[in-house]
Amino acid sequence: MLIAFIGTGSVATSLGRLFYPAGHQLVYGSRQPAPDTDRLRRAIGPGVQVTTPLAAAQQAEVVVLAIPYDALTTVADELREVLQGKLVVDTTNPVQADWSPRVLGAENSAGEETARHLPDSRVVKAFNTIFADRMQPGLQALQGQRLTAFICGDDPGATQTVATLAADAGFAPLIVHGIQNARYVEAMAHLNIQLAVGQGGGTGAGFAYLQA
Repeated sequence: MLIAFIGTGSVATSLGRLFYPAGHQLVYGSRQPAPDTDRLRRAIGPGVQVTTPLAAAQQAEVVVLAIPYDALTTVADELREVLQGKLVVDTTNPVQADWSPRVLGAENSAGEETARHLPDSRVVKAFNTIFADRMQPGLQALQGQRLTAFICGDDPGATQTVATLAADAGFAPLIVHGIQNARYVEAMAHLNIQLAVGQGGGTGAGFAYLQA
């Protein structure tokens, strides 16, 4: 599958290191393609392509938004036309500069905002509850349990595709249905960040949801 990452930071790079050996083709959308090309190829593999965000989104089957929350609506608006009909994965968390939660209200979430800005795309919320430090080969599990990738969206086919990608990356996918459930998934991410940063627990932890 051809996957585009919009963004070249730690989440985009780390997820790419898991998708690439699983056989997926990767293209990165960067504001500065030339300097990012060598770095990403060294970090991930020689087959990685780097171009502009628009060109990356145009050619991909799946587009992963791996950008800061503050850039989310701007990027979505810029790419809205080219993202029509595409599967778009929102990995963002609404946080302040000090990593404290940015409260969007009881009836809103970053995932829902993305869906509103991309009404003709198949938006899925995923990978936002897993720290980039755990998105590394061999680190997708803790104490024998694969970390859970919580996935929500309104298109069943899209969420199933993302579940397959999560499994390819070494995580345990769990589909929690509609995009409105991004409210709860993002709240879990806020708790994860509070434990890691606010209470000094570190980013080596993660959630593993166990079902009988």
